[in-house]
Amino acid sequence: MLALLSSVLLVAAFVKANDNPDHNSLSDNFSRLGVSDIFNAVSSCGTKGPASCHGSDTAGSCCYESPGGLLAQVQFWDTNPATGPADNWTIHGLWPDHCDGTYKVNCDKSRHYTNLGSIFDNAGRSDLREFLSKWMLPNNESPEKFWQHEWNNHGTCVTTLSPKCLPSGSARGTEAVYYFSRIASLFQTLPTHEWLAKHDINPTGDRTYTIDEFTNAIQAEWGYAPAMDCNKDGEIYEIYYYFNLKGSMIDGEFVPRGTLLRKFPR
Repeated sequence: MLALLSSVLLVAAFVKANDNPDHNSLSDNFSRLGVSDIFNAVSSCGTKGPASCHGSDTAGSCCYESPGGLLAQVQFWDTNPATGPADNWTIHGLWPDHCDGTYKVNCDKSRHYTNLGSIFDNAGRSDLREFLSKWMLPNNESPEKFWQHEWNNHGTCVTTLSPKCLPSGSARGTEAVYYFSRIASLFQTLPTHEWLAKHDINPTGDRTYTIDEFTNAIQAEWGYAPAMDCNKDGEIYEIYYYFNLKGSMIDGEFVPRGTLLRKFPR
């Protein structure tokens, strides 16, 4: 499906039918869970080296993400069925695409984990499991099956989370805890619903908005243009924020960058 960046009209009926009272605001949940500190670790890489896609090809390095140096933080706005809170987007994933927009999936089948909830709990991170249960939701399967899909397809392709890059003595699955904790903390910095509302773009069945209106609003708040996808009815349902990475996925710095026009056949 093409990530549309032209001025075509979108159907603005991207209203979620359910307003789940069990979901607090995004900021409330992050404050309560302390997600930014959810799995504190230091990789020893630092962030003084070049950002991914901006240095020499050092594939295999634990301190330079390659070849998947174009990282897409993707959020859902699901309306059919309505998923998640009515006043927030939810997490789709964090995808390590190649610098030219191509990508690989399922990079290490030996690390296809089927018990991520238990891995989080055993790492002392039941709070991460609880957070993802509220904010990283599928529309047609169990949350844990969805997390499994995202880890198996995309997490295993993050080279700076290869087993050789982990702290000595790390338990099996530790890299998945790092991966999902970075997904959660990065999501905290990207309040899509709040940014759109500041520019009078709100879920409604009474108005349409153009792609330019959406992207201009986000760019005004974030500083860079995202990509967006629409469903077959012209309703927006996904947004893509792009980053390069300085250092390791464990504790490196996400460097924002603008979008690429490309297809997303996930």
